[in-house]
Amino acid sequence: MHACNFGERKMGPAALLIAMLSSGLLLSMLPDFGGDDAQEDDDTYPENDPVEGELASDQLWDGESADPEVQITEDPEATAQHDVELTPIILTRGDDDYVGTSADEHIIGGKGDDTIVGNGGADRLDGWRGDDEIVSYGDGGRLSGNQGDDYLEAKKTNFGQFHIFGGLGEDTIVMHLDNEAGWGRQGFHVHGGDQADEFRFVGAGTTNAPMISRIEDFDSSQDSIWVDDEEVDLDALPSDMRIVNYLEQQWLVIDNNVMIGLEGVRMPAPAGVPTIMGGEEEMHFHMFPTDLASLQSVEYRH
Repeated sequence: MHACNFGERKMGPAALLIAMLSSGLLLSMLPDFGGDDAQEDDDTYPENDPVEGELASDQLWDGESADPEVQITEDPEATAQHDVELTPIILTRGDDDYVGTSADEHIIGGKGDDTIVGNGGADRLDGWRGDDEIVSYGDGGRLSGNQGDDYLEAKKTNFGQFHIFGGLGEDTIVMHLDNEAGWGRQGFHVHGGDQADEFRFVGAGTTNAPMISRIEDFDSSQDSIWVDDEEVDLDALPSDMRIVNYLEQQWLVIDNNVMIGLEGVRMPAPAGVPTIMGGEEEMHFHMFPTDLASLQSVEYRH
């Protein structure tokens, strides 16, 4: 993993880049990522690595939902924030540091250990090879690490939802629980990948409106869940956390204000539960229970 001490990790390159944004110093230090290095062919690149000219632009689709607060996606590999077409910006094959603009952007890293920071908007930020650090504070979007032991961090600053994919490697995925009334209840839909991953939730005391999230592939035999730098033992939860059954699935509840689904990708929808695209699968983000406190606590089922 990137680091055992989570607090120290937050002071890494991405944190420094964010701190430098307001000074204007950062822009003068960044290289031109649009140069020849990003366009040269490299026979050592496998077929699925990004090479400019071979990657089509990404189409984002504005999903429809029975609930006007929820935007759903046709495909979990896409984000549904705005109905726009984004042209990818492909970084070099070195160790790049990149800070985006306030617009919606699609940034793709290369072979190196890249640091990619979104600067607002609903961005799609993709690492590739290397141990990447990818940070997005904004209106939702998508983060993916792909290969390597990656660090991915996301924080809502408005209405929106994040889809986060760790990919190959032992990844650290950090999700801030800040939420305000009017931002919508949707939070994070996350897929760690095949190896042991850390799912870290930060700021349980800053959730000022209900938030619902989902871990698609949590495996208690190798993955771990952390809340505010404390690892969570699902068999011996602290007093402010519990496990409940809701819509035929298990959920971790924090302070009766945060719900985190523990049983995977979208399942066949129970009776009365809205489906995605009129099919049989449930939506990513469900209605928050009217009275979460009334749901009975249960033991975690491994």
